[in-house]
Amino acid sequence: MIGDRDELPEERLARLARERKEAAAAAPVEILIKAHWTVSALWDAMRVRQPELAPRVVAAHDEAVDAAVRYLDTEAGYGVVGARYLEAVDGLQAVLTRHDRVGDVVHLHAHLLVEQTVTVDDRGRRVRAPLDPGALQRTHQAAGSLYELVAFEALYRGLRVRAGRDERRDRRVTQVPDRLRDRYRPGACRIAPASRLLVATTG
Repeated sequence: MIGDRDELPEERLARLARERKEAAAAAPVEILIKAHWTVSALWDAMRVRQPELAPRVVAAHDEAVDAAVRYLDTEAGYGVVGARYLEAVDGLQAVLTRHDRVGDVVHLHAHLLVEQTVTVDDRGRRVRAPLDPGALQRTHQAAGSLYELVAFEALYRGLRVRAGRDERRDRRVTQVPDRLRDRYRPGACRIAPASRLLVATTG
């Protein structure tokens, strides 16, 4: 049988490249939306010192996550049909999970796993189409900026927490000392399998 013969080296390389490409296309795209480490540190301290107010920190984070996800759903929800880019009729197909730690490190963050196909209206027909590969790349940084803006507005509104800027110009809680940085900066936090990790926020 043809299928039983040994592959030539170039055939094997071509097959492996094709399989990797197909696997990458099938895997979801993972977007990490995370609070600045000073926000996580603030929440951790308030859980002990002011437990009645600590939920307001999480509420601010959740409000900002929701705003970032809505932005991505609106701005990145496009499918490719031939040479045309069509808006997804139902938005992104995605799953959002929220977490407050990575291992033993307190760390407010969320994972958005986005399918790489969307439903579009192609001349009156609802069809599945590949997600525009550049859409999330073009929009995830803006989503991160929106997250920061909404989170710190909510923190000021709920707790009168003031924001400053760190060395990378990211918004941070000014009341949290830098000496706590290493305690609240975790290593990689990733849900597998995913095709790639897009960090929507920094810090």
